Amino acid sequence: MLRIIYLVNIFVAGFIGFMSVFNAELASIVIYQKTFEPSQVMQLIGSFWIAIAAISFIGLIHPLKYSPILFFQSLYKLTWLVINVLFLKNKIPVALSIVFMAWTILILFYLPWKYLFKESYIK
Repeated sequence: MLRIIYLVNIFVAGFIGFMSVFNAELASIVIYQKTFEPSQVMQLIGSFWIAIAAISFIGLIHPLKYSPILFFQSLYKLTWLVINVLFLKNKIPVALSIVFMAWTILILFYLPWKYLFKESYIK
């Protein structure tokens, strides 16, 4: 299942990342539902998602070894959702928030928790 998650990451995060970097105006409409204006910040976030996609490619080869990136990905998405919705009460794209929440739940369900927190890994 981890390999499927990495594969989806490659295509989805890669698509969103490349669109945000190279066509921020279209990404603003298609991905962000006109909630965010095209900007250099959008391009910066796009670069981050391209990096997630690239690391996920390596994760296809070494799924357990690269599982911390999935934990990081779920943590940043959950943090972003909680802060924006509960504390800042920002308007965020509905589709994006649903995808973030569903993806976070899926990742947290399939993460190899014993591997992530075994003593030899933490040292």
